[in-house]
Amino acid sequence: CNVVPKVPILAIVQNMSHLLCGCGRKHFIFGKGCVEELLRDANQQGETGTETLRSFDIPIVEDIATQSDNGIPITMSSPDCVVSEMFSQIARHVHSSVMSLHDVKRETEGFWGSSNICPEDW
Repeated sequence: CNVVPKVPILAIVQNMSHLLCGCGRKHFIFGKGCVEELLRDANQQGETGTETLRSFDIPIVEDIATQSDNGIPITMSSPDCVVSEMFSQIARHVHSSVMSLHDVKRETEGFWGSSNICPEDW
């Protein structure tokens, strides 16, 4: 079977993109710049399937590892921390993008799309 899935890119999540210092400065210990170039190219070429591709930069936060090891998501242990807010932003963006794509696809191709492939065939 030579089916090539057409899955749109909704966002780029750059985990551990920087270290957030106590003074508020961001230290990009793994470098910086690749994501911006990728975003610019993808948005110019319209390859994303959405109006504008977004990126989210998740900082290195020790609490994430500590709480995850204990089985507690950071969004529950520290709902007001910067990373919890970032995860909420990502979830809202993905939800909005999926709903937008779903509406467009349904209008143009019907419920299952033009390929007539149902979820049972996945």
